Amino acid sequence: MALKDLFSFSLAEVAEVLSTTTGAVKAALHRGRSRLDAPDRARSLAARSEPERRLLNAVADAFTAYDVPRLTALLLADADSEILCVLTEYGADQIRRGSIEHPLDPAAEHRYTAEVREMSGETVLVIRASKDGSTPAVNDLIPLVAEDGKVRSIRSYYFSPEVLTEIAEALGEPVQLNGYHY
Repeated sequence: MALKDLFSFSLAEVAEVLSTTTGAVKAALHRGRSRLDAPDRARSLAARSEPERRLLNAVADAFTAYDVPRLTALLLADADSEILCVLTEYGADQIRRGSIEHPLDPAAEHRYTAEVREMSGETVLVIRASKDGSTPAVNDLIPLVAEDGKVRSIRSYYFSPEVLTEIAEALGEPVQLNGYHY
């Protein structure tokens, strides 16, 4: 819904980004909008918002501290992580070995930080990267799905330059795409 409703992507563009069909996008939009219109939605969001916010803060703190064991412990054992347009990882161990350990390598040239932000009514992690003391730049946007006090699902927009550029513009910050500032 974010690509269509927040960023005004066409159905065909959303389908291309998600590697699916326009019909599947239409169906997903219909299901998502139906859930948003459900009468008990406000109550369930209010009941979940504080624990989810604490979880997101814990994830952001562990990520910024490069604390791989603590970050991995916040994942459900069967969690999944999707790096849009690139790959999907299944299970906390695979996520740790891939999308956690790779960017959080202390020897890497970039330093990453995570911040919990409200973006268009959704609480997300904004990831920033800097190199050699440069001004941190928006490098990723990560919405998380929580379940039972842990992370169930991760979606990364790292390889979605249009989304990251719009987020950076909305925040009034620079963006870093594939290692370059724009």
